[in-house]
Amino acid sequence: RTIQQILLKRPFNSLDDFLARVDPRPVEARNLIRCGALSGLGSIPTLLNYLEKGPRRPGQLSLFDQPIVDEMKEWTLHDRINAQQEILGVGIDAHPLELFADRLNTIQAVSTADALIYPGNKVVVAGVRQSHRRSRTSTGEIMAFLTLEDFEGTLDVILFPNVYRATRKEVFSENLPIIIEGTVETDANREEPFLRADRVYLVE
Repeated sequence: RTIQQILLKRPFNSLDDFLARVDPRPVEARNLIRCGALSGLGSIPTLLNYLEKGPRRPGQLSLFDQPIVDEMKEWTLHDRINAQQEILGVGIDAHPLELFADRLNTIQAVSTADALIYPGNKVVVAGVRQSHRRSRTSTGEIMAFLTLEDFEGTLDVILFPNVYRATRKEVFSENLPIIIEGTVETDANREEPFLRADRVYLVE
């Protein structure tokens, strides 16, 4: 319903205008602000601050009906990307890896595309987890499969039980870029390359 109202009644001149005509649920309004969808109406902190004060009383002048004098400083790119990753599952303002360019240069990570030219060799890659699933071995231990994405493409990664046990928090509990050290191998059945992970840790 909220999506339909936005499409039918756009554009909007202020946050009050948006709230009055779309009437989103509070959590929807907050998420739209946090991911930057209402950035044309003010900075994220200013809009969140106003939203938390609740709807204005009838006849009361709105902050957004007048020039904004005390505009709060906008979030940093890092904060905006984190919120977008949390809410949308993808960074809109920049790829999350862009925030850690110096760190990636230091560890000499290769791209997912370049990793494929090193079959049988150990490599270090960095990226964002795009998908993942858990599975059990014949002995009942948990292992994991995930797809890692960077600027140039994606790479399938397998975490065998010992690696999964040691790194499951980094892989599944955070929505931040990760670094994976491992060996490039080839799936005998599909004849497709994958990375057998030895170690996983957060870029931060």
